[in-house]
Amino acid sequence: MDEDTINAYDGELDVEFKQRDDRSEIVNYNCPHLPCFTFPGFLTGTEPWVRNAHWHEDIEILTVTRGTMAYNVNGKIIELNKGDSIFVNSRNLHYSDGINLQYAEYIVIVAHPRILSATNTVDREFLLPVLTDTNCEYLLFSNGTDSANEIYKQSINIKDNHENQFEIIRSLYNIWHYIFNEYNKTSNSDNKTPSYRIESIKDMIGYIKENYENRISLQEIANKGNVSKSTCNNLFKSCTGYTPTEYLIHYRIDKAMELLQNTDDSISIISGKCGFNSPSYMTEQFVRFLNITPREYRKQLLEA
Repeated sequence: MDEDTINAYDGELDVEFKQRDDRSEIVNYNCPHLPCFTFPGFLTGTEPWVRNAHWHEDIEILTVTRGTMAYNVNGKIIELNKGDSIFVNSRNLHYSDGINLQYAEYIVIVAHPRILSATNTVDREFLLPVLTDTNCEYLLFSNGTDSANEIYKQSINIKDNHENQFEIIRSLYNIWHYIFNEYNKTSNSDNKTPSYRIESIKDMIGYIKENYENRISLQEIANKGNVSKSTCNNLFKSCTGYTPTEYLIHYRIDKAMELLQNTDDSISIISGKCGFNSPSYMTEQFVRFLNITPREYRKQLLEA
């Protein structure tokens, strides 16, 4: 294959990618009448939804309730153990990943900052200093500290009361109290990823998600990020854990899984819709990434 040419489950969690004009993700909120998404998840690192690099206007709080996992924020890998929590600031590129096939469970909360916007004073003095600080990419709360213990407790409360607006808002304010205090004590400015790199990788990921059905070359992806092919490869590897080729194939597999689950289309039709050259090539990549064929995957869904 020409080196410049790239061919192309979380069970009950329905993930549909939508994006704004700037290619940021539009979160599918699942809390009634409140811009908040909460979900108790699990991973080992083999699931197809890991390493789904994305970004959004919303803030994200993830708390590990069992095991060990990793979080990548703007190319920096943070190991998280039971009791640890991480806050990812608005508009930072991030994804979750497993570590050495270890099993982990977590609670993820994605909330739009306007939930906390009570007054102009609150916005000006307590929200905007954090949200607009590009040096504050993330904050880590380690198990055993008062802040981590309280965030763990409040995350559990949000999960258990995911349809109770009052409890969600109350717990988010409690969590923000610790985020704001930690922000005032620490700074990630020394480790900040250069903004031009983040914008480049966002543009390239957005291009793949918009054009995965079509034939895409490495040069086209690099052009969207205004970088060379070698820089494109390096950025993808550091920020997503995949090469551009692997990222595109992985994304195509995700879309194929959606069609296998939600339509009666044949394997041949699905392979074409998802940008694979042939049904056999799609099957080859399914086995490579998921250790299962598309037919076996669909059969498991029907038997479940």
